[in-house]
Amino acid sequence: MELEKGSVIQNYIIEDLLGEGGMGKIYLAREELTERRVAMKMLNTALVRDDEFVRRFVAEARILSGLLNPNIVTLYNFFRFSGTFFMVLEFAEGETLKNLIKKTGLLPEERALLILSRIASGLKYAHSKNIIHRDIKPSNIIVGAGDEVKITDFGIAKIMGDLSFTLAGTKLGTVLYMSPEQVLADKSIDHRSDIYSLGVTFYEMLTGRLPFGSDSEGLYAIMDSILKKEIPDPREIYPYITPDTVALLKKMTEKERENRYADFDSLLKDIRQIIKRLPELTGSFPAQQELRETTAAASAQSAETAAAGAEVQGTDKNENARSSGDSEKAPELKNETPTAVKPEPAKNSPYRKAREGVITEFAEVEGGTFLMGNDGRFDQLVKKMFKTVKVTEGMPNEKPAHEVTVRSFLVSVTPVTVRQFLEFCRVTDHPVPVEPPWGFHGDDPVVNVSFKDAEAFCRWSSTRLLTEAEWEFAAAGGMKSQGFKFSGSNNLDECGWYLKNSKGTVKGVGLLKPNELGLFDMSGNVWEWCADFYSDNWYAESPRENPSGPKEGVYRVLRGGSAFSREDFCRIFTRDSALPGHFYQTIGFRVARDL
Repeated sequence: MELEKGSVIQNYIIEDLLGEGGMGKIYLAREELTERRVAMKMLNTALVRDDEFVRRFVAEARILSGLLNPNIVTLYNFFRFSGTFFMVLEFAEGETLKNLIKKTGLLPEERALLILSRIASGLKYAHSKNIIHRDIKPSNIIVGAGDEVKITDFGIAKIMGDLSFTLAGTKLGTVLYMSPEQVLADKSIDHRSDIYSLGVTFYEMLTGRLPFGSDSEGLYAIMDSILKKEIPDPREIYPYITPDTVALLKKMTEKERENRYADFDSLLKDIRQIIKRLPELTGSFPAQQELRETTAAASAQSAETAAAGAEVQGTDKNENARSSGDSEKAPELKNETPTAVKPEPAKNSPYRKAREGVITEFAEVEGGTFLMGNDGRFDQLVKKMFKTVKVTEGMPNEKPAHEVTVRSFLVSVTPVTVRQFLEFCRVTDHPVPVEPPWGFHGDDPVVNVSFKDAEAFCRWSSTRLLTEAEWEFAAAGGMKSQGFKFSGSNNLDECGWYLKNSKGTVKGVGLLKPNELGLFDMSGNVWEWCADFYSDNWYAESPRENPSGPKEGVYRVLRGGSAFSREDFCRIFTRDSALPGHFYQTIGFRVARDL
């Protein structure tokens, strides 16, 4: 049965088709007398002869008729018409949480916690009415204005104590979000199964991906993972999630339901405590206190003087500090309007938007396997600088060259610019970086930012820093690599600003030749923070798939060289490091997002 626009079903006028699935279709309709817009759910006429599907559809209507909560869609009417059944539901404006995650990528922790609390509140109410949803997943959550949520699709919900609805041995629900007891078709499923599925949904909000499997993976493999494997630490995907939130997620998704939250009251209590404490847990931009305690004064020496002793293994060791008297107001950009304006997109580069007006352009990096490190091809460059190093050895921390596989990801086409970072400071009251000797220019890469400053920016913009392996893979041109020693060319003057051509100052991003992926400034201009802890000997023990650095350490990885670097420090495999709380006028960063 197909309903055309303008069709009248009882006193409801059909306006549009909203969606369809195996059980039927959902239409946008208007109530004739009240002009109220509603969602009309119609059971597929082919299923009307199937008693099980009819019983399930009627059961959903009966369940919804007893639920009245701001976080659950409201049932207005239920009737039989022209040989099938119709539910008339509240029309929840917005989009599914699944589409929101697909569109924006992972959600900032605070936003994810807020949405989680609202879903949990709706489920708490349903459970108070002895209703278990049994199919909690992002596609069954509508997110509206102000991140208000509506839980939908109680089609396989169960009334606690009623064992007749599910046949013995039948598994209902979407496997990717199932609790272990659902996988086992346990007859005694209770509200803790919904807590587990909500935990998987929360993991997807925090990371942009599922903990186990995918829609293309085999059913048995997914079910086996749900039963036997622990939910991965979400910080393996996005490292800036607070430990309290990770602990909350872990407790929601324990294999044994006795170890999960006993009820939604205790879950909501912990969620609200974390939300309340989140500024404290994140340090409310943790670099602020540490950096303000730094006592070294901002360097006043000229760029040429700084360059003379600037690079010790590639890094400017002349530390610049922010004074406690830093202005709370972002400074004006030199010769420019100090408002947030989108930078000009790099030509011929694929892009996706992250946060409107902030990071506007990303290149998609197709995952693959590559040789990471120095295989000896360019050791002659090293010998020129370090007379004691044998040609066959190169720099020890670049060896051994080893095969690494990385998954696909998005990377910003340029380093984060002054304009973008000052917008972040303006919105969040984050401390403004020390102005370098050459001044603030909007399209220059931002400098004098610590690793912790970069982390704070990432949290705010729903991005992350690249791992060291991702950085080198992207700098080398990914699967399109032509084997250049610098990012985009064997001639550094073509693709990077360094000691010989920079005239002692960083330059605006995107002015020289991009690499094979359309990425600019990965060799020279500014060193770039990576997410990994640094270790001289890491390559000898690094895992081969999606490595993310040592588990702990003191220093963080730097890559790419700077406008003050000699040529050999700008090779794609040159490695360096710095203390995460320190900042330098040679260091900036670029950001990434998961696909």
